[in-house]
Amino acid sequence: MASLSIPESPRWLVQKGHLARAEDVLTRFGHEAPRHEVQEIVHSLGSDTTGGRERLLQRRYLKPLLLAGMIAAFNQLDGINAIIYYTADIFRMAGADKASALMQSVIIGLTNLVMTIVAMLLIDRCGRKLLLLVGSLTFVLSHALAAWIFYTHTQGWIVIVALMGIVGSHAYSQGAVVWVIINELLPNAIRASGSAAITFLLWLLCIGVSWTFPVVAGRSGGAAFAFFAAMMVVQFFLVLKYLPETKGVSLEELQTRLAGG
Repeated sequence: MASLSIPESPRWLVQKGHLARAEDVLTRFGHEAPRHEVQEIVHSLGSDTTGGRERLLQRRYLKPLLLAGMIAAFNQLDGINAIIYYTADIFRMAGADKASALMQSVIIGLTNLVMTIVAMLLIDRCGRKLLLLVGSLTFVLSHALAAWIFYTHTQGWIVIVALMGIVGSHAYSQGAVVWVIINELLPNAIRASGSAAITFLLWLLCIGVSWTFPVVAGRSGGAAFAFFAAMMVVQFFLVLKYLPETKGVSLEELQTRLAGG
């Protein structure tokens, strides 16, 4: 029943010719200049004569697709689903008994919940790029700590600290940002097909990580976490250099910057 109160997308309304309704929706959600934004949407969609079925693989869409694909790829290369899927196994590998491993899995889940709430409070205040950059740093520290634990066979409370750091880092950075920024980066004409393609890439990598992690960790848990730490170093520099901040920028302005209008 709650879904009945969700308005139609302003861009869909503009595409169907309902400009006044689109302006009302933008006003409802606090946009300062809804009439001007409606005109930007009209201009953005003006060259799309395909009814929203623009061909995905075009040179002008290469940059936004690569940026969205980059964020989606690192969403899995940060190791989050390896941790979530195999939490109890990781604790047992680190020397915990079965009962303790299950209880520590609950603590990891609560960490994920709390840090997701924190992300909800921060994402529109701090911006997407800053969360990804800070998250990369805490990821590197947490994964490096986990790698050291497995290389040195250290046990005790430090194991749960490392895993809480990994899960918390994902929850307030990649986990919060990925589904927002993908759709902000993709231009109007390819947003639906582009989102589907990027989501396919994300879950394909999820399969790869979740299948290979037990094999690699079984031989060397430290090597698995060292790999994830290295991926987060790469993410930091790529995000710092190439990713635009999307907070407070209209989809049409981003489209102009990234895809030439």
